[in-house]
Amino acid sequence: MIPSFITSEMSDDLEVALQLGLESGVDTVHLRKGIFGKEVHELESEDFPRIQDTFGKFGVQVGVLMPPFAKCDLDDTETIKQHHELFARTVTAAKALGTRYVRCFPFLGAVDVDHTPARLDDYLGRIVDNLQPSVKHAEAEDITMCFEVIKTTIARSSADTRRII
Repeated sequence: MIPSFITSEMSDDLEVALQLGLESGVDTVHLRKGIFGKEVHELESEDFPRIQDTFGKFGVQVGVLMPPFAKCDLDDTETIKQHHELFARTVTAAKALGTRYVRCFPFLGAVDVDHTPARLDDYLGRIVDNLQPSVKHAEAEDITMCFEVIKTTIARSSADTRRII
């Protein structure tokens, strides 16, 4: 296990976050937002040298990039299309910043309170179908998609997430 921290949960100022992490003895960072005023999926090629220089200055490395990929309504096809574009931009950032790991979610949209494994049956096919374009992109680019399990998504447990994978 590699200890790490999410920079934006330490500070919205990237350099302050890196300094705080280093003071805690942690040199692997997860990036979500607060990256010189941008979210990780908003980074562009001209941002990467500045970020790499900053990481070099502090001696840190990137663990996981954390866009909000697929943290959207499973029934909103236009937003899902935008999220695939968001994922592709994040893959570009991952490659530029030297990581293979990108966080994703198993969609929102299930407002029921049923937490039994059977409840996922109603959604599983659509989740898989809607993740497929980015899964193929990740495979082609040697990127590992890392699912975050939270109660606001359709897959509310590690068992649910395992079924999706």
